[in-house]
Amino acid sequence: HIINGAFLAEASGSEPKLLQVWINYKAAPVLNLKIGQFKYPFGIEGYAPAPTWRFINPSYITARVAKTLGRGGAAFRDAGAQASGIVWVGESLKFSYKVALINGNGINLKDDNDYKDLVFHAELSGLLKSSIGFSVYKGTWQESPDTSRSESGFGIDYITQTQLADRDLRFQYEYIFMNYQTAGEDETHSGFYIYGTYFFRPNLEAGARFDSFTSSNDTPTRTTMMAGYYFSPLHRININYEIPDNEDPTLTIQFQVVF
Repeated sequence: HIINGAFLAEASGSEPKLLQVWINYKAAPVLNLKIGQFKYPFGIEGYAPAPTWRFINPSYITARVAKTLGRGGAAFRDAGAQASGIVWVGESLKFSYKVALINGNGINLKDDNDYKDLVFHAELSGLLKSSIGFSVYKGTWQESPDTSRSESGFGIDYITQTQLADRDLRFQYEYIFMNYQTAGEDETHSGFYIYGTYFFRPNLEAGARFDSFTSSNDTPTRTTMMAGYYFSPLHRININYEIPDNEDPTLTIQFQVVF
C-alpha cells in the first residue's frame, strides 16, 4: 500500500492561488482513493499536465466547457473524493477508470449546499497503439430558493501514436456535448477538436489543430499551426499561429522551463 500527495500553487496575478492539494491511497492497482482539491476527470485535453500541451491555448470546447464545469468553474479543478484504477486485459490491453464526487462549486470555494457533482472517465488503451475514452459529468446546484441549475453531458476521445520513419506521429480527437438547464430552459454547448503532430527531427515537432464550437449564440472555428523545439522533453520553445474564422490571426511564442 502506498500513500502519496501533491501541493500546487500559482503565484501569477495579484495574489497566489491554490490549485491542487490532495492525498492518494493506493490500496491496489485496481483501486486508488484520493481526497482533496484536484483535477476532475472530464475530457483529456485539459486534464493532461500543461507542460505536455502541444497547443498553448486549449480548444474552444475545452476552455468553454471542460474548464468551467461546476458553479464556480475554472482551472479544471474542484474539491472532493475520487476512486480510480487500472485493470489489465491480457498483456497489452488495459482498462482504466476515474470516478469522482466533487462539491461542484469550483476551485478554492467552500461547499454551501447538499448537492454533489458526479464526474467519470474510462479509457481502453493498448490496442494498435491507440486509446479510446468516454467522459460523463452530471451536477446540480441551487441558484436561488426557487431556482436550480443543472449540467449534464458527455465526451468521447481518441488518441493514436505510432512511428513514421522512426519518429513519433500522433493524432488526437475529442468531442464534448453539454446540456445546461435552468428553470426548465435548456441550453446546449458542443464541439470538437482534432490535431496531428510529427517529429520531423528528434527535437523538432510540428503539427496543426482544427477546432469548432457550437452554442445558441456562437459558432466559432479555428485552425492552429504549431512548432516546438525541444532542448529536453520538458524544456522547449513552442510557437503557435492561430487563425480564427471571425478574428485576426494571432502569433504566440512560449518559452517553457520545468523544474
